[in-house]
Amino acid sequence: MFYFRFFAKIIKPICKITNYNIYLKLNKGNIRKHNNNMKKLIFVFLIVIYFAILSYSHSSIDVESIRIINYSNTIPINPIFIVEMDYKIKEKLQTHHNNHNLKFIISTPLKNEEFILGQNTLFNHILSNRIRLYLPVFHKLPPNRKLEITFQVVEGKEKIFTTNINIFVSNYQELPIFIGNTGKIEISRSIPRPTIINFLHQESQTGIIKSPKITEKLQSKQSPQIKGLRYFEYKFREEGKYDITIGKTNFSVEIVFDKTPPYFIILTPSNNSSFFRTNNIIIKWSDPQDISGINFSNSSLTIKNDSGEIITNITPLVALNRESSITPYEIITLSLKEGNYECSIIYSDFDNNSTNITTKFKILPSIQDREKPILKKIFFEGSTKLSDNEFLVPTSTVMFIEASDGEYGSGVKSINYILDNQIFSEQMLSEIKYIYLTLTNKISTLEIWLEDYGGNSSETNRFILKQKSQP
Repeated sequence: MFYFRFFAKIIKPICKITNYNIYLKLNKGNIRKHNNNMKKLIFVFLIVIYFAILSYSHSSIDVESIRIINYSNTIPINPIFIVEMDYKIKEKLQTHHNNHNLKFIISTPLKNEEFILGQNTLFNHILSNRIRLYLPVFHKLPPNRKLEITFQVVEGKEKIFTTNINIFVSNYQELPIFIGNTGKIEISRSIPRPTIINFLHQESQTGIIKSPKITEKLQSKQSPQIKGLRYFEYKFREEGKYDITIGKTNFSVEIVFDKTPPYFIILTPSNNSSFFRTNNIIIKWSDPQDISGINFSNSSLTIKNDSGEIITNITPLVALNRESSITPYEIITLSLKEGNYECSIIYSDFDNNSTNITTKFKILPSIQDREKPILKKIFFEGSTKLSDNEFLVPTSTVMFIEASDGEYGSGVKSINYILDNQIFSEQMLSEIKYIYLTLTNKISTLEIWLEDYGGNSSETNRFILKQKSQP
């Protein structure tokens, strides 16, 4: 509510000035009517701003557990903790995907080490609700003794998880921990690029790379973004086996020329699926990945009808990206007539490896849609939620509605509601709707249902609205 109160302070004097000007310009018989309309207009505008801010705010997460997976009861004097965190996202009112900027703090008796997810920390997703983090300690711990080490997770200024471990510090030093593929490495034949060999360590390292033809020295570099991440750069030009020595660590890599085509998947539509609308047809696919690099000049998206006629042809596939830390993807929307269609997406790399994925779908009349629309979210401005269907609300409020007819449905056509035995119906121009309500009873009954263009009605949702007492 901070944002609402902040804007209320700004808008209040504007309301007073606006009302005074209206008083000067209008005849007395219309003064009250116009003043009320202006107040409602400003009030709704204020709520739109309020929800716009909410939609871009971070929603919280619940951390369920944190566990160390590379140590049991003993750690070196310079540990690199590999931890896995299980979490779940709390449900909050939001209309956009939000990233969660989290801070991880490792506290020892000597110092605190801070890591910010997505900024200076190496991590990867293991499962949809689990991430693995690499957290190096940059101060040497006193050897041959037990220490208590605290792990904390902080979101904003709020500590959302804390755990303590008692562990023995030995007298040995951690060796470099290699990140990524150190077995078989593919390189581009047409565009030789430096291969990056990543490892975690607190100190700079030198190395030697050998093959039957070469022996060269390597000097590690520090990643400018990730704490403790160091790397070697080497431009391999020929296939074969190479031996690499870094400090006391030895390993071999096999270099082969890239024969792997670009990887991506079509997310929407699934094969042989059906849309029950002709507009807002969504084609969505994951970002293409490739070792040699995507040659976008050879990329294309083609849609043909069942007669083989090309309806849509987009080439090259650029400027379609939608960034997301969870699933980066490409997307287009278009309108199509009823009928059968085939969509083909092609990507090639600079070594002439290509991937062609095809999916078939139908556009059917909306009247054949059997999927009911659903009410996804409801919120009343200034309200207090008493239960799932009971709210304490001001006399004048704005009802926020988010509705959906599914990925393939005909689309939500209207929202219908009964408030204190009066029936209302309003058209839905998008999946989000703001409706101004004025309560006339201390306890009001609100019934809401949705209709789509296929004639399907949602379940009726019933709510009890109790008026807040006036201050």
